[in-house]
Amino acid sequence: MKLNLDYLHALSIAVPTAKTINLVLVGCGGTGSWLSPTVVRVARLLREKFQTKVAVTFIDPDVVEPKNCYRQNFCEAEVGNNKAETLAFRYGLAWGMEVAAYPHKVEEFNFLEVERRYQSRAMVYVVIGCVDSGPARGAIAKRLLDQEHGDTGPLFWLDCGNGKQSGQVMLGGFSYERHLRHQTHDKKPMFPMPGYCTWSPWPHEQMPNLLEDTAAEKTPEEKNLSCADLALLDSQGMAINQNMAAQASDFLIRLLVTRNLNRYATYLDLAAGTTISKYLTEKWLRSSWKKIEGSIWHEPAEKGVRKGYQNRVANENGVYEAEEFDETEEEDPEDEEDIEDEE
Repeated sequence: MKLNLDYLHALSIAVPTAKTINLVLVGCGGTGSWLSPTVVRVARLLREKFQTKVAVTFIDPDVVEPKNCYRQNFCEAEVGNNKAETLAFRYGLAWGMEVAAYPHKVEEFNFLEVERRYQSRAMVYVVIGCVDSGPARGAIAKRLLDQEHGDTGPLFWLDCGNGKQSGQVMLGGFSYERHLRHQTHDKKPMFPMPGYCTWSPWPHEQMPNLLEDTAAEKTPEEKNLSCADLALLDSQGMAINQNMAAQASDFLIRLLVTRNLNRYATYLDLAAGTTISKYLTEKWLRSSWKKIEGSIWHEPAEKGVRKGYQNRVANENGVYEAEEFDETEEEDPEDEEDIEDEE
């Protein structure tokens, strides 16, 4: 058995200090309804402790049904109300925060409307996906790609997905300020200072089958059922969504509050009682960049701490010693051989 030492070489995502943060929760059902109080709680903390303006938006076109009350974070008194509006009202009132509700599909949501409302384009975007189908994730991916190829600030996608007793939380994005991702590898460093990185592949780039329709894997009886119906059939466990929300909450807090998020994915299995995380290492990031972009990453000549990254970054992981990084399998920049994927 080979011992995995990736944690020892893990890099934290360097999120630059921003005056405005845009938190968008897409999907307010199984996992999203349990995650929503953490989203508002983090927004309140950022506003009070770091004087950050935070825009919070909940998106879901569905209404609360009686069957939702068994597994989702709703009660019978809320049946018939829109899910996004219900949670926005409940937790906005509880935490004294303005929470916008968008009771429509994510394809129709415009991030730029939030920018105009706050009169700021220099904001950090965090889209939290809690949807239950490949096409829904495809809609999120399309909106992010549209945003990515514009003049935007740092942009992250935190995706949650689960089955009956297992699931995964994945994070991807970039922390460049107002630059296109595909045009910044020669302007912005992927490794701005020891122990930090500024890029991770999108969730659907890490796991392409996230965008596939999972209906084909279901039984004929399950294909036309929602997550709530599946829960009643015990096709989705009663506790899986709360566990998923707990993992996603930790990702969000480490990304925006403590600034020490050093993993890009966490997989959990309730039946086996296991949780496995995948960490952001220089080797994996360089390999992923080449696989996705088709070219070797060339770090800019400028070295040292870049402006904007030195504030409010956690140092719990210590100092990353570059000379200890094992580059025996890393190819030379001039070598055109394929880099093997890290398992």
